[in-house]
Amino acid sequence: MASPSAQGTAWLVAAILCIAAERPVLAGSYTFTTIDAPAAIGTFLNGINDSGQIVGTAETYSFLLSGGTYNIINPPYSEGATATGINDSGQVVGNFGDTASGVGEVNEGFLLSEGYYAGIFIPGS
Repeated sequence: MASPSAQGTAWLVAAILCIAAERPVLAGSYTFTTIDAPAAIGTFLNGINDSGQIVGTAETYSFLLSGGTYNIINPPYSEGATATGINDSGQVVGNFGDTASGVGEVNEGFLLSEGYYAGIFIPGS
């Protein structure tokens, strides 16, 4: 029977061989791109999907950047919309202040899907 230190050494050698046998994972090739929304001093990116569509916010508006084109995100009756995410189907979610409710500013959510806005409002929130 091997001594405890010999067993420990054998385990260590086996562990090193297992680690060395693994293939190294190489990082993919990436390109970094500066994104400056039109007429903005600051641009903040909030989401990207697998197609490379990006949603973000500038000082006074939110946008969808798709194929090099900026599209303003402006739900009806909104003030200060913020696009916060986009999924792989191109649906955008976010929130905005609703000043048309008649009860002061109410914060609501929205879903932008295929050019149509749907409000998301949770009662009591």
